[in-house]
Amino acid sequence: MRYLTILTLIFTQIIFCQNKKEQEAIRFIEALKKEKIKSSTEFHVIPNRYLLTDLNNDTIFEVIEITNKIEDEIPDFLPVELSSAFDYHKIYFYDNEKDKFILSDFSDFSIYRKEREYFYRAWYNLISYPKDLNQNLKKLINENKKYFLNEINKLLIRVKN
Repeated sequence: MRYLTILTLIFTQIIFCQNKKEQEAIRFIEALKKEKIKSSTEFHVIPNRYLLTDLNNDTIFEVIEITNKIEDEIPDFLPVELSSAFDYHKIYFYDNEKDKFILSDFSDFSIYRKEREYFYRAWYNLISYPKDLNQNLKKLINENKKYFLNEINKLLIRVKN
């Protein structure tokens, strides 16, 4: 019975601690959203998207802020099918020493970095040779191919560094 009580106490502390970190992550996301609205020059701000995930299996969530430069500059220019090709993922991790979330480079999360690199390479190839897409997407891509490939190249460079 004593062991059960001890295990229950330990389990409760782990859950409470995790819940506290999760709440900090949510507050951090809210701060990022407010900053986006403040820094925007547009009346209709295209919001960034956010994910809470544990990328390095340390039981502490990382915050992924998904930005899209093209959508920020030219809202509603990209169709839904093409928009995600230009999503850039900023990763914030919780630094226990500084007691706050800090922007990370991809080197701390090598598997995730590789996944994003493969993702951008696949889109680069699809934009380079859009033969398997519907006519509307082909037309848009062919009219903007140089611009789109340039943006994908920028994303590849950012992910590799």
